[in-house]
Amino acid sequence: MVKTIALVTSIYGDHDYLVDPPEQDGVDEYIAVVDRHYDGCRLWQQIIEPRPHLHPRMAAKIPKCQPWLYTDADYALWVDGSARLKHEGVAEWAAAHL
Repeated sequence: MVKTIALVTSIYGDHDYLVDPPEQDGVDEYIAVVDRHYDGCRLWQQIIEPRPHLHPRMAAKIPKCQPWLYTDADYALWVDGSARLKHEGVAEWAAAHL
């Protein structure tokens, strides 16, 4: 049975900038939960959820603690908004260790 994988990240405030990773082997969805739209991203499906009542650091923790709420994939792999994936096999390697 083939399992589906989603990469989930979150960026709130101007602490980081959303950047497309190299396309990952085995990843079906790239989901970014953000407080505003980021131009130039072709892979990330941006889910805009402003949370003005929370500090940006706390707002970003909601999807971090519950990434499965943003996808129907079998596995939701969290990638910090400050992380920059450089290789195509990172997500596949992580999923193999679940």
